[in-house]
Amino acid sequence: MAGAERRFPMVVLLLDRVRRVSIAEAREIVAAELGGEAAATLRDISGASGMSYIAWKVGSIPYHLGTSSEPYLSISGEGKLDVQGRATDIRWRMREEVPPEGKDYCDAWMGHSAWLYVDALLFSSDPAHDHQHMQNVLRIANHFIDDRCVLLWLYGTEPKQVALPTSQAIAALRKGTWPEK
Repeated sequence: MAGAERRFPMVVLLLDRVRRVSIAEAREIVAAELGGEAAATLRDISGASGMSYIAWKVGSIPYHLGTSSEPYLSISGEGKLDVQGRATDIRWRMREEVPPEGKDYCDAWMGHSAWLYVDALLFSSDPAHDHQHMQNVLRIANHFIDDRCVLLWLYGTEPKQVALPTSQAIAALRKGTWPEK
């Protein structure tokens, strides 16, 4: 987990159908987990990319919640933010993403049709605080696990770290930790 935790903690929830998150729902969750100051910074930054994005800050650290109505492909984008902070002029690049090992994990991966992610961009963070931001990402992601969620994925780890959305996995995320296998 050290690699993902270092500069870009991100949890992806693979879903069997789309899950859109309203600003009001996100604000309530961010306020409960991270406080009113973080919730006050929350805003919709969705652009024309086909995904929905919500952003907020904890101190100077930007956090994001994104949802997609299509299956996950490893797509990375480069773009610009307009004056309202919305993503524009995005150029996408795809790369192959290998399903995880294990039949249940692989079946969930191959069967999903939408996804949701929560991340934090720690480029301006003091590395001593990175672990706290990872815990924040895990606790926020926990709130979006419902009957649509088929697999949890801790992005950027080798080997790929995944978990089924069991009650034990949900309890671990609620505490700000990744589930043990």
